[in-house]
Amino acid sequence: MFGLFFAFAAILLSLPNAFAGGAGGTSNITKECNDPVCHVTMTDLTFTPDTLKVKSDTTVVWTNMDTIGHTVTSGSPTDQTKIGLLFGSAPPVIASNANWEHKFDTTAQTFDYFCQVHPGMVGKIVVSGEVLPVFPQLILVLVATGAVASLIAVILVRRNRRA
Repeated sequence: MFGLFFAFAAILLSLPNAFAGGAGGTSNITKECNDPVCHVTMTDLTFTPDTLKVKSDTTVVWTNMDTIGHTVTSGSPTDQTKIGLLFGSAPPVIASNANWEHKFDTTAQTFDYFCQVHPGMVGKIVVSGEVLPVFPQLILVLVATGAVASLIAVILVRRNRRA
């Protein structure tokens, strides 16, 4: 009987922590990540960074470092019509010390997301295309053309020596 009482009391005492800081907030941190796997942490009812810029085909891993569960729900908490399954499935509740990942294999696009449990906890993934600037593309063409021209010259010189 006392064990049940203490378990119930522990749950009641932990409830204020679940809603500490209101409904969540933003970290005001923007980060660019060029790695194939990039990370967002959930700490103190915020996503950090709350704006993450990645390239197409990047996997983003969200890790919950809070003591309560969170979701990564696509869309906007203020516009219920924009809530959807952009991440491919219904968002799971990510338990404390657990993670969830999604691969962004799309062209340039912005994905807004939030925590359904703490709607003020919002984030954004900005996916950019992998377009090389004109100058490096020109260098690649020149190098490739030069390599082909050199190969043709070697073949012609060897042919002329045989003749």
